[in-house]
Amino acid sequence: MPEEDLANSEETETVSEGSDTKNEKKEKKSKTKKQKSKQKRDDKDKKNKKESKAKDENSKKKGDKKSVPKAIKFLLVGEFGEKYCFFSIRTVLTLFLTQHLLFGPNAAAKLAHFFKMNIYILPLFGALLADSYLGKFNVIFLFSILTSFGNIILTMGSMAANLYTMRASTLFGLLASSIGIGAIRPCITALGGDQYGIDEAKHRLRYFSVLYFVMSVASLFATAIAPVLRFNVACFDQLTCFPLPFFVSSMIFIISFSVFLFHKPLFVIKPAQGSVFLSVFRCMVYALKKKRKAKNETKEHWLDYAEDKYSKDVIYDIKCLLRLLFIYIPLPVFWSLFDQQSSRWIFQAVNLNGELNGHFIRPDQLLIVNPLVIILFLPLFEYIIYPFLGKLKLCRTPLQRMTVGGILAACSFIMAGILQLRIESEVPPLPPKGFTEVLLINNSPCTLRMESPQSEKIRKFDYSFVKSVPLKQNVSWDFVPSNCSAEKSKSKTFYTSSAYQSVMVTLEDEKLRIYAENDTREKRNDGNSRVRLHFNTDLEFDREKNLTFMFQSSKKFYTVGIAKRSGITDYSPLIPAIYNIYFPGIFSDYEENPSGELKFETGGSYTVYVHQNTFEKMSLVRVVKTVAPTSISILWQIPQIIIITIGEIMFAVTGLAFSYSQAPLYLKSVVQAAWLFNSAIGNLLVIFVVQVLNMDKISHELFTFAALMAISMITFAVMAYYYEYKDINKFKEVDL
Repeated sequence: MPEEDLANSEETETVSEGSDTKNEKKEKKSKTKKQKSKQKRDDKDKKNKKESKAKDENSKKKGDKKSVPKAIKFLLVGEFGEKYCFFSIRTVLTLFLTQHLLFGPNAAAKLAHFFKMNIYILPLFGALLADSYLGKFNVIFLFSILTSFGNIILTMGSMAANLYTMRASTLFGLLASSIGIGAIRPCITALGGDQYGIDEAKHRLRYFSVLYFVMSVASLFATAIAPVLRFNVACFDQLTCFPLPFFVSSMIFIISFSVFLFHKPLFVIKPAQGSVFLSVFRCMVYALKKKRKAKNETKEHWLDYAEDKYSKDVIYDIKCLLRLLFIYIPLPVFWSLFDQQSSRWIFQAVNLNGELNGHFIRPDQLLIVNPLVIILFLPLFEYIIYPFLGKLKLCRTPLQRMTVGGILAACSFIMAGILQLRIESEVPPLPPKGFTEVLLINNSPCTLRMESPQSEKIRKFDYSFVKSVPLKQNVSWDFVPSNCSAEKSKSKTFYTSSAYQSVMVTLEDEKLRIYAENDTREKRNDGNSRVRLHFNTDLEFDREKNLTFMFQSSKKFYTVGIAKRSGITDYSPLIPAIYNIYFPGIFSDYEENPSGELKFETGGSYTVYVHQNTFEKMSLVRVVKTVAPTSISILWQIPQIIIITIGEIMFAVTGLAFSYSQAPLYLKSVVQAAWLFNSAIGNLLVIFVVQVLNMDKISHELFTFAALMAISMITFAVMAYYYEYKDINKFKEVDL
């Protein structure tokens, strides 16, 4: 019973028993008791308030410590798997299309950019599907299955033996993967935001920072690991093993998303509530219809015609959205340049010399420079460079920084174009029109006197380039031997059908033999060396087993089979390295000791001629360099990569923050989708330029993109000058 009730009961008993004096005394006592009880009650209330306040403070402290919902860590696992999968495929895709599927550089570039274009277009579709029908978690679940299926098809297709099967399955797998990844992307980000309450904005912001960090780590790991898996393992009779990075990325994706989906009970899953995209679209359509009907009525802005159905706040926010989308118009050009790092710049790196102190840098390994520069330079810009430029009254606004970033991207492509000009200058010139060039190899112990088509003397085991031989004619070659066991001269007539020919004269059973084949002078588009073997051996052949010559480096070995005692093989691709060559053995597959050491460099073309005489214990190796290897170091690409990455920091990172700050509260998802859509249009622009303009030289294409970037940034600078920044505090929460 409360103290106040106890006092009242005592007072009633006293009145019934005594006199007025006693009553007065009792009244005084009761009043005193009431005051005391009230004081005690107030003290108790204060004590309770203090205790509740302390509990609140403790709960807040506990809340800070447990600010990350359990579901977030599993969502980040899924995000890592998705990003690793994407960056791993992107890293090796261009080389896979050219080296494994034998697409030309232009076709490979178009396919690679189509893959990326799909990924950047489909976030809009994924967001619409999640908001209007299925919900975010269900979209992630369904499209992660599609992505896994696409990755498996891609992996299996890369292992197929038939080229047509490989191409068909690869393209189907890429399409399925790109659709899945694109649809998943916006839902993962938004689902993570849903795990936090309205009053947890600080923790939600921290989540987005962690999400970006996970993306950077996934990019770093993928660009570092995928090239190593591709190159350091040989499989399915190929120089490299593209199925391995595809398999690893598939497994990482499947495992990470299995972990994510398995923990569904931990997630706060909000049902689909309708898409803001569609609501904005309906408002705009309604305004246009009203404007068409209201012929005699004039309003300041065409959206104002929707005032009878939508609030002024909604119309104001959509106006802000349209102004923001308008300033996006020149931006796709930047992404057309940026995304060529994994296509055109890879092809450029292929034609550069990757040797560095006996080690080789692979073309796709340079992609790791981008995430490294971002990690190192991003805090440098935020805390040092931007404040310093601000003091000089430079780059003070986001749009100014974006303009400078775009100009830096244009500069990087000018640098790439200049580097490409140097590469193109190393391409060997064709023979004069109407003539062919013949590589004549004397692979015999005889001294030869050539009497036709021109007079020339060639020493034993020597070679000569015979020029000015008529093209597309029957040419007779006459050779007279001396200083050897052969006594009779030898003649051979053949048709010069190509700009380059290769002729070998050798000794077999004490008679001259002449072999003639068409030849080429070109560099491989994968950066590997081209090696052709002119051989002569006195070993007897086993009908059931051909003889082979072996080229062995410190990491790999290659065999070249021969089906007769002498002849000319086709060109074989060999990864640039230093090789020992082993001849076939009499009692074993190969001789015990190597017969020579040969160095094959990036882009070089080599004719190796070998002569084996087991009776005289003679194994001779000579090499002719028919196309000079690339002399330009791959390290020359690093400056342009650093410049475009700095451009990315100033353009992309700033642009993303600017877009988020200038977007109305409920339209931020629309703006983020529009920002990603810029990348899709940029990749489409690359496909258009490659397909329609179809320039003869890559350098011309690179300079064209640099010019387009310069024009777009000039346009953007003018638009930015007239842009009015919106105060974030003026945006309100509204219902569409």
